Order: sequence, then C-alpha cells, then structure tokens
Amino acid sequence: MSQSPSLRTRLGTFTGVELSPRLHQYRAIPYGRVPRRFARSVPLDEKDYARKEDRTKFGPSSVQPREKVKNDAKSNHLPTEGLPDDWEQSEACLHMTITKPVELTSEGKLPVVVFIHGGAFFVGAGDRPYYNHHHFCEKALDADKPLIFVAINYRLGALGFWAFPEAEDLVPPNNGLHDQKLALRWVKANIADFGGDPENVTVMGQSAGGTSISLCNISDEKEKLWRRSITLSGSIVTMPTLSRDDHSQNFRDQAKELGFDAKLPAKELAEKIIGADVDKIRELGWVGAPCEDSEHVPYVPSIYAQKKRSTVDWLEEQVVGSCTYDGGISYMITSEGDRKDHAKHFIDIVNDGLASLTKLLELYDIKEGMSDDDALECICQFESDIGFLQSSIAQADGAPDKTFFHIFNVGNPFDGPLKGKTTHTLDIVLLLGAFNHLIPDNLKSSVDEYRKKLLAHVYGEQPWDGYDQGKIMVVEDDGCKVKNRAEAVGERIQKLVEIAKEEGGEHGYDKLWKTCRKWLMSYE
Repeated sequence: MSQSPSLRTRLGTFTGVELSPRLHQYRAIPYGRVPRRFARSVPLDEKDYARKEDRTKFGPSSVQPREKVKNDAKSNHLPTEGLPDDWEQSEACLHMTITKPVELTSEGKLPVVVFIHGGAFFVGAGDRPYYNHHHFCEKALDADKPLIFVAINYRLGALGFWAFPEAEDLVPPNNGLHDQKLALRWVKANIADFGGDPENVTVMGQSAGGTSISLCNISDEKEKLWRRSITLSGSIVTMPTLSRDDHSQNFRDQAKELGFDAKLPAKELAEKIIGADVDKIRELGWVGAPCEDSEHVPYVPSIYAQKKRSTVDWLEEQVVGSCTYDGGISYMITSEGDRKDHAKHFIDIVNDGLASLTKLLELYDIKEGMSDDDALECICQFESDIGFLQSSIAQADGAPDKTFFHIFNVGNPFDGPLKGKTTHTLDIVLLLGAFNHLIPDNLKSSVDEYRKKLLAHVYGEQPWDGYDQGKIMVVEDDGCKVKNRAEAVGERIQKLVEIAKEEGGEHGYDKLWKTCRKWLMSYE
C-alpha cells in the first residue's frame, strides 16, 4: 500500500488505500446514523459528509462481547495467528468498506457484490481479517470479471435484535435487518461513483448473513434491493427467531439482568434501558434474535414455510449452498463447556420429542456410553444435515426454477480436532481468500474453480446446471462436480428425509430441527 488514492464523488472526495496496483479500497464509509439507542437507523444527508473524507482506516464493529475476534476464528476452526484479540466497537457502527478496480471498463458500470457477514446476529463485522476480500477481487480481475465489492456492518445483539412490542415505538423489531436494507439503498444511490452498476447488485451472505437474505427473499418486500443472491449456510431457520410475546418476555428478563425492575410500565422500562450503560448491555452476550410476524419478517420462519412461500418477484436468480459439517460450530463451542455425557443428554431429549428414536440414533451411530468427543461429532452431523443442508434444500424447493444449489465438501486444512471436515464458515473464508497462502495447492485449484462459478453468477451467466434440472454441484478437494440430487446428498440424507416424513409429513423437518435446537439451547 504505497499511495493514497482519491476518488471524487457527489458526497465529497474520498481518500482510500492502494491494496495493489490494480485495486483501491475505501474504508468505514458511513451509510446511516441511529438517532438514539434502539431507534430505526436513518440515511445521512449529503451535508453529513465532509468535503474531504479520510477513508483509510477500518471503522468500529457493532457493540458485542469483548475479545471475540480470535475466539470467533477458533470457534469456526480457523487460524488465529496474527489476528487481533479485539476490535474497536461503537454504537455508531453503520459503515461499509468498498473495493474497486483502479481501471474501470469502457463498456459501462461493473457488477456489485454486497457482503453481509455472519456471527449469529451478535458478533462479527464485515471487515474482520478472515473476511479479507482482497484475494477475491484480484481473482475476479484475473478471470476478466471485475467487480465492486462492498462489505457492510450492521447493529448486532441487543442493539440490533431486541424487540419490545409493548413499547414498539421505542424498541422496534429487527433493527439489524433494517440497517442492512439501509446500506443497500445507499449502495443503489451511490455505487455508480465507485464504478458500480446500481441495477446489477448481487448480495452475498453467510450464516446469519445468509439468513438475513433468505428471510427477505420470501418476504413481502416490494423494493428491489438486489438482482441476485448467494446464501451460504443461511436458510431462514439457521438462526432461531422469536415471537412477539417471547420478545417482550426476553426484554423484561434482560432488564432484570441489568438491574431494573422488570415489572415497570413498558415505556418507562424501555427508556431506562435506552439510557443504560452500554458496557452492561455488551456483556449480556447472545440475547437478540429476529422477531417474527413483524416488519422485515412478516411470517413465522420454518423449513415448511420455505417450501410454501414464494420468493419475491424481483429476485432473478439465487445460489444456495451448505457445508457438509456446518454443525462443527456447535462442536467447538460445546466441547469447551462443562457439561458431560452428551450422548445420554441427546438421547433423553430425542426420546421426549420423537417417535423415531431408534432410527435416528442408528442413522447417526449415537450410543449411550460413547465418548463425549465421538458423541459430539455424531450429534453435530445431525445438526449439519437437518439445520443447514436440509433446510437449504427446502429453500431451493421453494424456487427451483431460479436456483443453483451446491454442497461445499472441501476438507478443512487447518490443524485442530475437526481437521478434514467441512466446517462452518470454511466456504466463505476460502472463497474470499484470507488464508489462501495457508492451504495446499490442490485445494487452491478447487476453490479457484468454485470462485469462478460464483463470479459467473454475479455476471448473470449460468454457473452450473440448475436445481430445476435435478442437479446439485458438489465442491470437493479435487474440484467441482455436478451430480444428480440423490447422488449429491447421499444415502444418509435420504434416510433422514424418510424419518422426517414419519415424524410429521411436510412438517417433520421442523419437528426434527426443533428437537436438535432443544439440545443446542440446553447448552446456552
């Protein structure tokens, strides 16, 4: 980074950084502000920008528990060497990073990719080091598919995903989802100044970021926010939602944790928390979730709903994908806890909720008395299959004629207890390329092929045979292979489908996922 490039826009002159001779980057560009805690974010006026804007430094993440950068990488089975322990945080976190080619094509504006990060709606940031997209943008140039890349931040945890329907004017639902849409409106209004086409936006999200996109793709949203989407390990049920009543109870419960009288009138209680010490709110941890039957999520999310609700009519195409061991995120978190006898605990929960106990245990080789490490590995495979893969398949079933489905099955190359398994977040990290220098050459070749196919999607080209043709692409260590659906998902998933049907027909998937969630929540 030898120079500080400048870019003249209608909002002022932005000074950025030179990532390479081919790429410039502009950091922490604000797209909105929050008038007061828990309020809906609003757009900035042109006068809110300085005539000259220094955009050479990354901005703060949303408020979240401290020391999460390395811990999150570890939970996702990623390298931690060189990562900071923490990152600056602020309630004023609504900003984005934009990366653009130095040389723009003469043919017109470039396609735009907007990235929405994951983190269970309570941790993370779009510019975390393991989401570094420099390599992705360089590879796009190598493939003669230049693009504009935008990574956004939004409110998380209590500040982004609390709701208090008893005082909804003070604490409205789904602020984090609202922030994301505000960012996309900013992109539509301003990305042309960076060389991007505002009418050719592909939104890409992983985990909670993918869930955000999926929730909108089958909502009643009338505004065309994007043209295409890429959702990785992020169906509408990947992250749990809460009902309006549950949100009200949660708000009062958390108020008590903060030292307030939970029985106070709603408006008075909301005002007290609006003025509370943000450090106390920060340490509450995972306390927020999308609110169902409300603005931005006008329905109750379920695997069944994904099949039955139509996608918004303005979505042209979508890529949907899942990792074969997404449940590894729970393995890493649960294995570090104090609870033991995982197999017995799981069997007790399944026995209480499912009629197909024996079949399910046999399918995943779960036996009482097995070691805790082995039990977790098997249970988390069940989580991977029902909560991620099968729920993503249901997402594709709801819109097969515009969907390209893939299964990511590249073994994690990094040392640790899950080395060799396709763990949660591995797809987006390898795709963007932050750790490309640490992976073996054969994986580089496979990931390069995968990346080129997603770039084709961004450019409006057919990346592989569609889901409506009965095809699924499987990304493996030795390359990308398009297979028939049955071959791609494998025998275990087909048997899981049979168990789901026995448990409740089309609603059986949700019954299985509810049982798995019950086990997961018992550790939280």
